[in-house]
Amino acid sequence: MLSKYGMELGHSELQMKFQSWWWRNLSKVCDEGTKVGWFQGVGWKIGVGDKARFWEDAWVDSNNPKTMFPRLYIIYLDQGKKVGEVGVWEESEWQWSLRWRLLKMEEASSLLSPCVCLMKKIASLL
Repeated sequence: MLSKYGMELGHSELQMKFQSWWWRNLSKVCDEGTKVGWFQGVGWKIGVGDKARFWEDAWVDSNNPKTMFPRLYIIYLDQGKKVGEVGVWEESEWQWSLRWRLLKMEEASSLLSPCVCLMKKIASLL
């Protein structure tokens, strides 16, 4: 919900007229003191990758890569792309195809290493 509506459950800063009927009703229920972790552990089901945005949506262990790797997000060339648009299937194996602005070699290594490890782990789960 946070990635779609830009706010956490129970907050009422968003004007009611801009909220969907479903969100209004759910917010009312949770505001009545019955908040019991409604959305803990809820995340995206990636499927073919045509819904969740790679950087902006919380699809990696309930986190978004933009928050996990903010410096990489800044130098990434294809911001806003969906998960399925930043890789391809090659011989039954998912291959990430991430495009970056040019970096100095030592900077690239320190920035990319943790992200590459995480992407390999995710690809092995697909």
